[in-house]
Amino acid sequence: MQLNCPWHKSKLHGLTHWRRVERNGVFLAEHNFVDVDLVRLFALFHDCQRLNDDSDLQHGPRAAAFIEKVNPDLLRLESKELEILMTACYHHTNSQNTDIPYFACCWDADRLDIGRAGLKPEVKFFSTKIARKIVTSGQWDKLTDFEYLSVFDL
Repeated sequence: MQLNCPWHKSKLHGLTHWRRVERNGVFLAEHNFVDVDLVRLFALFHDCQRLNDDSDLQHGPRAAAFIEKVNPDLLRLESKELEILMTACYHHTNSQNTDIPYFACCWDADRLDIGRAGLKPEVKFFSTKIARKIVTSGQWDKLTDFEYLSVFDL
């Protein structure tokens, strides 16, 4: 299976972004009692099918289709977990706020890394209470102090 883009080299949407989304997601998942493994998988796959660093609104749906293709051999997720992961990736490009904890943690984890593009996060775009608190306090860049074991380090 070959990816469609140079995802690992992207300065805005590549591996360094994925690592920060993973870190943010683990932090949010632990505060919201959400399955950390699925949040980690979201971090890994959510931008893996981008064609560029500009507007590419179909990269979420492409990521979901890619996940479905690699699941039998690589991920081996049960159908419910597969559907959750695919839905989170599919809709992360066009999502609004949600009260579904898993989606909230994933989308907030991605949004907390908006500073990489020179933008400040806006609280109205966040779903979890802890992410809204982080954004309101202006501390979104302080999650670098959060200690966790990354799948990228294994």
